[in-house]
Amino acid sequence: MAVADTLQRFTGEPDAAQALQSIVSSARRYLDVQSIALDHVLFDTEAFENLVSDLARKHATSRIRILVDDVSLLVERGHRLVELARRLPSKIEIRRADEPAPPRESTFVVADNVGVWLVQDVDVYSGWCSARDSVRAERLTIEFARRFERAANDPELRVLSV
Repeated sequence: MAVADTLQRFTGEPDAAQALQSIVSSARRYLDVQSIALDHVLFDTEAFENLVSDLARKHATSRIRILVDDVSLLVERGHRLVELARRLPSKIEIRRADEPAPPRESTFVVADNVGVWLVQDVDVYSGWCSARDSVRAERLTIEFARRFERAANDPELRVLSV
């Protein structure tokens, strides 16, 4: 499923995962991921890990920033992205937010400051995505950067062993 330049809605886990992978695969250098707890169904898959790994290694200036509200499940269950960040610390950084995300924007991905994937209802994996929405991407990126700057490097993520 190639994500269209126009806004495309999705509902359900398979459609959400497919749209997410499409947005991430379109990224050339930058990826910002905001999630309450890096949902294991969407973000802890081999396919997603491979896409993020490829992006991190694609270019010398590639950068992946991940912001989570709650690290307890990542620590308790382990997570592929945490392990990947440990292997590629100069490219992938995971931080714990110091304040909760706005409810309607608690889970989103911005690729290269233009592609957007956003879940509005995490219980049913309902949301929207667009490969080219620089206005929304910029708004989300500005808020993300503000929260990321104030976020903490959680020591539990550094010592996590899977």
